[in-house]
Amino acid sequence: MTGGPSSDEYLFRHEFVPAADDAGTVRLVDSAFVQAMREGWVVMIDEVNTIRDVALLSCNSVFDGRLSLYLPATADTVVAQPGFACLLAYNPCLVGGAATDIPDAWHSRFPAALEVTSNWPALVQLGAPRPLVAEAMALDRQRIAGEDGLAWTPQFRDVEGLARMIDRVGERAAIAFFTSNLCEQVQAGKVQEEEAAAACRMLDQAGYAHLKVSATRRLPSLHGYPRAVTS
Repeated sequence: MTGGPSSDEYLFRHEFVPAADDAGTVRLVDSAFVQAMREGWVVMIDEVNTIRDVALLSCNSVFDGRLSLYLPATADTVVAQPGFACLLAYNPCLVGGAATDIPDAWHSRFPAALEVTSNWPALVQLGAPRPLVAEAMALDRQRIAGEDGLAWTPQFRDVEGLARMIDRVGERAAIAFFTSNLCEQVQAGKVQEEEAAAACRMLDQAGYAHLKVSATRRLPSLHGYPRAVTS
């Protein structure tokens, strides 16, 4: 299940669905979270750091040993059945107004963490240019090591998308599309300027520096790489 910045304390408790037998009305039903508690299922909360704290903290009683959740709309208390478990999936370094980190209280309730990283050898096997993959992997290692303060670097899908675009339209146009997308992410606050600069250095070191343009040409560009824009 997933939520968002507008989620409230009912997110994990109830859902409102149209009544099939009574047009214009809605019925209150158990959320996926409550269904998992009742049936002893595993539930995953996706992009949990985009959900408001008021919603997350409303189910603290489920994760502090009590394994119970009070449903005020029905005056019912649900107790988790054997087999119930909860997984969180999110990007901890995601930036932007809609994302932060999970509440401090949840760090102690979810002590085990698994970081999923890009499978670079698989990307080479899929046909991505080896120099590009090598530089992306090296840059990602810097991020993981905490060097340069990078929170984001191009990952599998970013490099795969660039490689596929190169095959379709050639290096010049593909790099222009890549840098345009990167610039939009910077403007939206999803990627920091320093991270965009690092991604452009990755292109330099992968052998694409010959595609850069001079500042005197007055073309829309990002760290020397021309952007695909219409004006």
